[in-house]
Amino acid sequence: ILCLQYLKVNRSFMLSLILFFLVFLEPPPIPSFCMTPMDRGLCRAKELRFFYNYSTGRCHPFSYSGCGGNENNFTSRKSCLKICKKGMGSDIATDYHQR
Repeated sequence: ILCLQYLKVNRSFMLSLILFFLVFLEPPPIPSFCMTPMDRGLCRAKELRFFYNYSTGRCHPFSYSGCGGNENNFTSRKSCLKICKKGMGSDIATDYHQR
């Protein structure tokens, strides 16, 4: 009987712990610039860059013109995923992100 009581308490504790993580430890928001469409820019250069496609949740390569465009423009797939897929929060991402 003591073992059954322990299992009930343990189960209740685990459910409470899971609920806590779901409610209070939600991931940081995705920065708004990750939701903007890909923009090649206005110049004529061809630089390999990556943009985050919010609909697919993936970073895709594109040819950046070298000037203009928007902030959804990353020098590597890794940095694109780190900022947009994982969600660093708006303030941190803006400080971290460099084009």
